Amino acid sequence: MMKHLLPFVLFLLLFPTLSAQSWHPIGQDASLDLNCVNAITKFKGRITIGGDFEMGKSKFNRVAIWNGQSWQAIGTGISNSILTPSLSSVHALTNFNDTLVAGGCFWDNGIAYWVRWDETDWVPFSDSVFSNACVNFVLAVGDSLLLGGSAQFGPIDSNFNNTDGIAIYQKGKLIPVGEGLLVGANLTRKVRTIFPYLGSLYVGGEFDLPFSGEEAFLAHWDGSSWNKLGQGLNDDVYTIAVYHDTLYVGGEFTEAGGKSAHTIAYWTDNQWHAVPDFQPNALYHNQVNTMAVYDDKLFVGGSLTGNISSDTLNSLVVYDGHQWKSAVDVSGGIHTLTVIEDTLYAGGCFYRMDGISTNNVAAYYPEPMSSLDSKETANIKISPNPAYDQVQLIFSIPPTAPIKIQIHDMTGKLVATEHTPPRSRHQMDIHSLPSGAYLITINSENKIWRNYVIKGVK
Repeated sequence: MMKHLLPFVLFLLLFPTLSAQSWHPIGQDASLDLNCVNAITKFKGRITIGGDFEMGKSKFNRVAIWNGQSWQAIGTGISNSILTPSLSSVHALTNFNDTLVAGGCFWDNGIAYWVRWDETDWVPFSDSVFSNACVNFVLAVGDSLLLGGSAQFGPIDSNFNNTDGIAIYQKGKLIPVGEGLLVGANLTRKVRTIFPYLGSLYVGGEFDLPFSGEEAFLAHWDGSSWNKLGQGLNDDVYTIAVYHDTLYVGGEFTEAGGKSAHTIAYWTDNQWHAVPDFQPNALYHNQVNTMAVYDDKLFVGGSLTGNISSDTLNSLVVYDGHQWKSAVDVSGGIHTLTVIEDTLYAGGCFYRMDGISTNNVAAYYPEPMSSLDSKETANIKISPNPAYDQVQLIFSIPPTAPIKIQIHDMTGKLVATEHTPPRSRHQMDIHSLPSGAYLITINSENKIWRNYVIKGVK
């Protein structure tokens, strides 16, 4: 039994230190060789990641799922028998009608470019053909999948010509989006991101517009034609977001609308604007890879160095609508930011955040836990601890108002909520929770107490 409890005991010893930070690692075992994480989604209620990693002697090829204690394989993963292994990668993941879909640069015995998990194996979408390399973007929107990359898309059972760069998968068929966006055979030209907004599609990457052949890095599909926004940008767009009804784009460009704008710009009043406080160091290569809106703030991640407002620019910054500032000190680059329920997740090639060892994936909890101290924990006794089926919460000073109890797992996911009248003790049923370490938060009359419990393994 002790061998099952040891990881959780170690976690409890570590977590009071970690709780002083807002960002928390998900799995810290360096022996798993978890290299760069490019995509994060939720599948079967669990955080799922994709990238260019190989874990556990190739049993975790490029995709893994968090089981509450450790990273776990999904089948044999996604391997590659044609491309050099170091060049193959999963770039995108999405949950499409409870089916996990992965896109990237891979090819192995017909498993190519984008695949789905059928509960037993990774299988191709048999009703589509691709050529020219990679699918860089997949996103489930209702009953449709948005697809983008350096690939050509087209259904097998149709006379419709293959379209470059972008397509929509719907009801088992691939549907063109106009004439597509011309990426050609050059693998560096691709659709990197697609953002649906107000009935239109905004697409970033590097491509040519149809008919005119004009080079573009951001295109707008209005339902009938592809167009640039103003004079456009002068280099690749990697990410698009809307914050406070304003369209933001990030990438490795240095101009927007013919004006200086380094790596990030916004579109409003039919013109491009630079972010005045965003000043990357021109001596280094800078790029914005990802953006996400969380807690009414715009989070921006990438590979960045320089200055921002009165702060030092690093790979993760945040804008609250008034001021830009560094979100956390990151050792490495951020590739993806994803909001799932009430938690913001970050993936990339980073090994530390504010001096805490991460393994290229971390979670930002909605409520900072820096106030967890001896006064808070002293008022709550948890018995037994470790627990298996039932746990008793015993108050040394009973609350005098109704009590709200929440349990979060170590990824920050809310797994249980209960309400009870004021009392000196309360029993909770935890038998259905996976074994692991959990944070219990108790709120009564604007007072908050926290403590930890281990769900053990019998």
